Amino acid sequence: MRFALSAALLVTALANSGPACPKDAPARPAPHKVQPRTAPAIYVTQNYALTLRVPKGATYCPLPDSWVGSDHGSIFFLTPPAWCAGVGYPSSSRGFGPDQTPRIELYYGYRDEDMPRPPRCRSIGTTLFLGKYYQLCPGHRGGSRTVEVTGFYEADQQAEAVLTLVTTSGRLARDLKTLRRVAATVRPCRTKSQERDSEPGALCPKGSWF
Repeated sequence: MRFALSAALLVTALANSGPACPKDAPARPAPHKVQPRTAPAIYVTQNYALTLRVPKGATYCPLPDSWVGSDHGSIFFLTPPAWCAGVGYPSSSRGFGPDQTPRIELYYGYRDEDMPRPPRCRSIGTTLFLGKYYQLCPGHRGGSRTVEVTGFYEADQQAEAVLTLVTTSGRLARDLKTLRRVAATVRPCRTKSQERDSEPGALCPKGSWF
């Protein structure tokens, strides 16, 4: 009898104490949020001997001063995101919101000789990219439409670059024109360490990756 009474009192006390974690209490600290910045007109990576012209009026999420990682690209926002927060180890991985913000994602990196090339897709046409014509591959990501182009070039070894448009259905036609314009400006370039008469192509222009 005494045990039953003690158990009943314990149940009542737990019921009246409320939940241990209120619904409005964050499960983890909120990320530090910063505002996007206006992107420079020229993007250059000396690490991968690549350059392009950034869309006019585009913004980007800056790399934090404390960031430690590897140069593998960036994101050019066609409309500014509401906020920026955090960057992954590759510079191409940027935190921002909302997820549906229209943008062009840039990735580049080295390739192993035995790596297979991307399979052919149900393309919606081709575009000039890295001095050649490559297929435009449509897709979906969450509630957004995507169009991706992948190309290959020689840096100090075999490399690849990928441009991915992420946008809404209503903006797709307009933003696809922007993607084509940007893709046509993407080219390999000679870095300062490659300034030799035997090295083809123009020198990298003044600029940097961001």
